[in-house]
Amino acid sequence: MLKAGYASIGLTVVLLVLKWIAFIMTNSVAVLSTLFDSVQDLMTSGINLLAIRQSIVPADKQHRFGHGKAQAVGGLFQAIVIFVSGVILIYQSCLHWKNHDTPDVFSYGTVLLLISIVLTFILLRFQKYVVAKTDSISIRADMAHYAGDIWMNTGVIVSLFFSTVLKIQWLDILFGIGVGLYLIKTTYHIAMVAIGILMDTEMPLHIRYKIKAIVMTFDNVIKVKDLKTRQSGTCLFIQMTIVMNKDLTLSQAHQISDEIESELHHTFSDCEIIIHLEPDSK
Repeated sequence: MLKAGYASIGLTVVLLVLKWIAFIMTNSVAVLSTLFDSVQDLMTSGINLLAIRQSIVPADKQHRFGHGKAQAVGGLFQAIVIFVSGVILIYQSCLHWKNHDTPDVFSYGTVLLLISIVLTFILLRFQKYVVAKTDSISIRADMAHYAGDIWMNTGVIVSLFFSTVLKIQWLDILFGIGVGLYLIKTTYHIAMVAIGILMDTEMPLHIRYKIKAIVMTFDNVIKVKDLKTRQSGTCLFIQMTIVMNKDLTLSQAHQISDEIESELHHTFSDCEIIIHLEPDSK
C-alpha cells in the first residue's frame, strides 16, 4: 500500500509539470482544469499516504481502538481541498470567458496530455496489482480517481480539437466550468463518508443483516439483539448481545461464542468483536 502511495505521488508530480507546460503552450481552460485536478491529486495522494501510514499504526495506551480514523480526518481535509480547487477553476473559466481568451495550439498540448494518459495507465496497472494483493480500500479509491483522470484528459483533447481546429471556442471554457462543478460535487460524497466514520455512523443494513444471519446459523442461538456497528479506517467494530439456550454451561456458551467470532473474522477480515452472552429468560 505504501509503495502504491509513493508511486501515485511521484506520477502526480510528473503530470503537474507536463500539464503546466501544456497550459502555457495552449492557454486552454480545459488543460487548466486537468492542472487543477493534478494539484488536487498531489494534495489528496499526500494526505492519503499520511493517513494510511498513521492508520496502520497498532493500537497503543492512548488509542486503544487503533488509529483507523486518521483516514477519515484525511478524507475530510481532501474534501476541502477539492472544493477550493473547483471554485478557483470556475473563477478562472469565467475570467477566460470575460476576456475572450481562447486556446492557441492543438498539437503541443495534445502530445503532453497523451503522455499523461500513458503514465496514468501504467500507474493504474500497478495499483490494480496492489489491490489484488491487499484489498486496500484507500488504494482502490485512488485507483478509481486516476481512472477518471484518463477520461478527463481524453475529454480535454477532444475539447482542444473543437476549440482550435473547428473554432468552437466556447466549448473549452464550458468544459472548464463543467470540471469545476464536478469537483465541487465530489466533495459532498467524500465529506459525508468521512463525517460518517468520525461520528461512528452505523454500517449499511446489508452488512448488519449479514452479521445477524451468520450468528443465527449456530445451534443454541435464539436471538441477536442490541447490534451496534461502526468503522474506523479499514477495521469494522461489532458489538452485540446474543441470547442463548439457558441450559448451556458457561464453557459451552463460550465455545459457541468463539466459533461465532471465528466465522465473523472469516467473513470480515479486519474486525473487532465484542459479544455479550445472555440466557433465554422464557
